[in-house]
Amino acid sequence: MTYLRQDLPRASEEEQCFQDLLNQLGRAYEKRDFDGCLLAARDIINTANELKEMKAKKQRQDRLIRVCEDLNQKGLACTVVRRYRNEEA
Repeated sequence: MTYLRQDLPRASEEEQCFQDLLNQLGRAYEKRDFDGCLLAARDIINTANELKEMKAKKQRQDRLIRVCEDLNQKGLACTVVRRYRNEEA
């Protein structure tokens, strides 16, 4: 899984938005509407940054879990705890 479970609905929306924006960019280019191209490109960058951050959040969480598992294997008790539901991982 690329994203945290709680981020899946938003990630799905962002991925669909990304695809829609790519199509919009293509249509704007075909019409030689370069202002439209720039607007779509900016939105694509913003959407890509959102997806990138959600992916990085998942990678940080996965790394934390691996560290905890390694510590447990070495005999050190470790548990991943999150205090707040919306806390950044």
